[in-house]
Parts: sequence; C-alpha cells; structure tokens
Amino acid sequence: MDRLAAMETFLVVVDTGSFSAAARRLNVGQPAVSKLVAHPEERLGVKLLVRTTCAERQPILPAPANPPRPAN
Repeated sequence: MDRLAAMETFLVVVDTGSFSAAARRLNVGQPAVSKLVAHPEERLGVKLLVRTTCAERQPILPAPANPPRPAN
C-alpha cells in the first residue's frame, strides 16, 4: 500500500467534497478511491471521513475526533 497515494487521495476527497468527484479528478474509479481512503482508516483504527448516501447530498466531512459511544 502506497501511503503517499492514500494521503493524496484523502486530501482530494476532502477538497472535492465527495468520493465520486475525487475519482473523476484522479482519473480512477470510485471504488479505488474508497479503498485508498479505507487503508489508513484501518491502520489507524478510526474513521477519517463521515460517509453519506448520495440521496442525502451532504458534503464529505472529517469524522469527529471523539465520536459518541453507544450506551451499553
């Protein structure tokens, strides 16, 4: 896994506001963008971005630093 490519992809997703727009800018498929962003998330053990469905039409946002934990 190329960490530099993953970091660049993450920045393009944040800059463009969506995985699809990032894929168009990087000339790759949207699944490739998702996988590149998922690798550092898995390595760090945290979600870096909040994902929404296309129906919600909200921009990609950085994930909160301390997400609320569900009650047991």
